Amino acid sequence: MKRILITGANSYIGTSFENYVKENFSDKYSVDTVDLKDGSWRDKDFSGFDAVFHVAGIAHSDSGKISAEKEKLYRAVNTDLTIETAKKAKADGVKQFIFMSSAIVYGDSAKIGKRKVITANTEPCPANCYGDSKLQAEKGITELKDDNFKVCILRPPMTYGKNSRGNYPALRKLALKLPFFPFVKNERSMLYIGNLVEFVRLMVENEEDGIFFPQNAEYSDTSLLVKAIAEAHGKKIKLVKGFGWALKILSLFTGVVNKAFGNLTYDLALSEYKENYRKYDLGQSIDMTEKETAKRILVVTQYFYPEQFRINDICFELVKRGYDVTVLTGVPNYPEGRIYDGYRGGKKREEIINGVKIHRCFTIARRRGILFRFLNYYSFAISSKRYAKKTKERFDVVLVNQLSPVLMAEAGVAYKKKHGTKLVLYCLDLWPESLVAGGIKRGSLIYKHYHKVSEDIYENCDKILVTSKCFSDYFEKEFGIKDAEYLPQYAEDIFSPEMCKKIPDGYIDLMFAGNVGTIQSVDTIIESARLTKDIKNLRWHIVGDGSELERIKKSAEGLGNVYFYGKQPLEEMPKYYAMADAMLVTMINNPIISYTLPGKVQTYMAAGKPILGAIDGEAKRVIEESECGYCAKSEDTEDFVSLIKRFIEHSDKTILSWKATDYYKSNFFKEVFFDTLNKELSEDL
Repeated sequence: MKRILITGANSYIGTSFENYVKENFSDKYSVDTVDLKDGSWRDKDFSGFDAVFHVAGIAHSDSGKISAEKEKLYRAVNTDLTIETAKKAKADGVKQFIFMSSAIVYGDSAKIGKRKVITANTEPCPANCYGDSKLQAEKGITELKDDNFKVCILRPPMTYGKNSRGNYPALRKLALKLPFFPFVKNERSMLYIGNLVEFVRLMVENEEDGIFFPQNAEYSDTSLLVKAIAEAHGKKIKLVKGFGWALKILSLFTGVVNKAFGNLTYDLALSEYKENYRKYDLGQSIDMTEKETAKRILVVTQYFYPEQFRINDICFELVKRGYDVTVLTGVPNYPEGRIYDGYRGGKKREEIINGVKIHRCFTIARRRGILFRFLNYYSFAISSKRYAKKTKERFDVVLVNQLSPVLMAEAGVAYKKKHGTKLVLYCLDLWPESLVAGGIKRGSLIYKHYHKVSEDIYENCDKILVTSKCFSDYFEKEFGIKDAEYLPQYAEDIFSPEMCKKIPDGYIDLMFAGNVGTIQSVDTIIESARLTKDIKNLRWHIVGDGSELERIKKSAEGLGNVYFYGKQPLEEMPKYYAMADAMLVTMINNPIISYTLPGKVQTYMAAGKPILGAIDGEAKRVIEESECGYCAKSEDTEDFVSLIKRFIEHSDKTILSWKATDYYKSNFFKEVFFDTLNKELSEDL
């Protein structure tokens, strides 16, 4: 299996290539992505990758003169960063570097009525600093090429496809709005994204180097292209002759005209390749781009990327499956309780990550203590509800990812009431019962208030999906809701037995991974470590952060068998899992908490790890039913230590690993999850 690293996160081409490979060639290629926006990528080890596909860059969006500052930015990102990335790839032993350059290195389009055909003998001649920044990058990385480091440069023309950016969406808007459009004959080279991703795959497969010029098998005509787009939507648009002279005059004042109606083509012979990469002709590509209208989803969740919750993967996967996803969320501050770097002062309130459009509402950081927790909850609830009421965007369905507090769902209810949109709620925390787990007495005024709030929210939902079978019983008993459907969580694709397998080293390593809060009862783990400190080859590992971490660290002082690693990026977690012989799951002794099946259980199983728990209820049922480990009662340290010793003495721990994997595939498989979710999101009211 070849490993490919995409350098440059969230790019249209990079994301499209990753999705294409995962959906069609998952047995042949493994794809990873690294963001180059900060310096952390320099610490990533490239050595395990066969090819680097470099897509990071600033796209050209200026039709006139640009500032010296903008020109400097083009050089820094498009040229210097590209060369630096290639140097690192070579130094780390990567065999191939693929660079997304552009036809822009040959300058602008010819004027209306003039031809411009690029052949093998045409020399690059950039017309602006964007084109020159690409060309200088080409020259810089070409100097690095040798027998052990291949450099493959792609110079595609205008690339288009579903959710693409640039000129194509502009033409699409005109096609759908105008009753007529100028008829001007011209020729343009274009490249459909479905053809490009196959071409890139072939570059990797055949370990190519040199310069390549992929394009569609036929040229396009701007006027006929606009007509085809309109017809794909059942709309008639009239092409009117006689505008040529007016457009020629207009082109003297703006370069946009020649961009749209000028001529710029590659000689078709220049784009031939030994294997067919043109899977779609022009007509098919327009149909695929226009006729697959994505269902628009508004996802309401207080927590989203870069905070580490499974809703991140759910949203990213929905985009891959053809949905148009917008997330209404808060400003990231969980679990540390402080606003993340780069998000303070109103920054990044609007983002697009992996195709997901994100709007972040005003949120007060949770910090420490009840007061700030209260302010955190209500600041998001109020600001998100206000946004939901005011937004003019129309969505086909609303999906609420409901954790604590239940107030986060009010924005979804508000949008439903205004637009009559279907509302699906995915319940991960029970309310108001979560208050009881936090010490609020059942029957108190606070409990009664939030019981009414919860009831109003749940009764306004058209469908409730629950992560635990116990939740279904609760909804029926407490609110009379009888159709709550069981939809357990799944694990992200990066967790697999192969990626998380430990190499034996003579030690028994036990690991807890996740939030270190009150309900996680990490004290049970620390006390167990204290009671087993005489077992010399037993080590305990805590990976994660949370409100209780500092206190837990203090309680572990003096213990030489406990190791803390803090919060780690999700993509790095398989590396930590590979350190462990078994994974730990603990919770406080509370009947309401026992209803919950922590998402880490599915992740542990997907990674093929035995599970050792001090937990009751649903999680205990799953561990015992799967026979993938052992389970003690919540907060029962002595019982927990006994099963730890039992695990150490187990003669063949691989049996537990196999059972974990088998149970995961049978009960929590990702495809089953999305089949169910897709059904609920797609069904009309």
